[in-house]
Amino acid sequence: MSELGAGRIAGLVGFKCSLDGSEKPFEYCVNSCSHRCMSLPLLMALANGSRDVDPAEYHVTEILNPPQVVYYSRNFTYFSHPFSLIWAVFGSAFHTLIESQHDFIRTLESEDFVVEKNFKADLGFAVLSGTADLYDKKTKTLWDYKTIKSYAVKLLLQGDFSGNKYKDQMNIYRAYGFPEAERLMIEAVVKDWSAAVQDKDRIRPVEDIAIPIEPLADTIQHAVALTQEHVNAQVSGKPRECTEDERWINKNPKSKNCGVPLRCRDYCPVSEFCPQYHGGR
Repeated sequence: MSELGAGRIAGLVGFKCSLDGSEKPFEYCVNSCSHRCMSLPLLMALANGSRDVDPAEYHVTEILNPPQVVYYSRNFTYFSHPFSLIWAVFGSAFHTLIESQHDFIRTLESEDFVVEKNFKADLGFAVLSGTADLYDKKTKTLWDYKTIKSYAVKLLLQGDFSGNKYKDQMNIYRAYGFPEAERLMIEAVVKDWSAAVQDKDRIRPVEDIAIPIEPLADTIQHAVALTQEHVNAQVSGKPRECTEDERWINKNPKSKNCGVPLRCRDYCPVSEFCPQYHGGR
């Protein structure tokens, strides 16, 4: 881990070796390693986490993460085990597959579709950016593609949006990119689908999930407040600690992981140098 100045490369810069746990830069794993833990093409696909940090711009998906996670991700470099990145790349690959058809859609005589529209909103103190996947002008429907596990899909189909960012994300896309949209939809590929899943929960391999629409004014106020919180964290250098919900504290008394912050332990890319996590709070 190393601390960086504004405008430098931050985030994921290498892998933790599956053999000895040592930290290796991407260049070593791709060009020099003689005992790769996976094929070179797959390893190269995983080695795409570095990014240029623009201190004045925040992506919608970024502001929906805890400020403490974003702060450390923006200001430090870190290493992750390649196996932990597999599902993130799977989701990206799914997006790439769908997006490969967008050029064909653009050639259609119909002008009913807007694909991969980027927006940047100047909030005065920062720029908020985002990319919508697909907008159907004819039906006034804004679509987003996701890869989601069956249990989460089941909850979403039942109208339970707690514990995820989909409702906020889609409503912010609408507010700043397509305020005329009358429907918000997620097209979800169920990444752990099986015949048993379909028999048990009546979930198909691909499910369309309707997202509740929030008032535009409320959504904009929420987005501005979230972005301001992240900007304040960057300026002060003191992001607030993550809440129990943000840390995904297991509250099942029958679970061996009861009381464990599952996000911190298993999913947060910067938990290894998070003072809250290592301080036991």
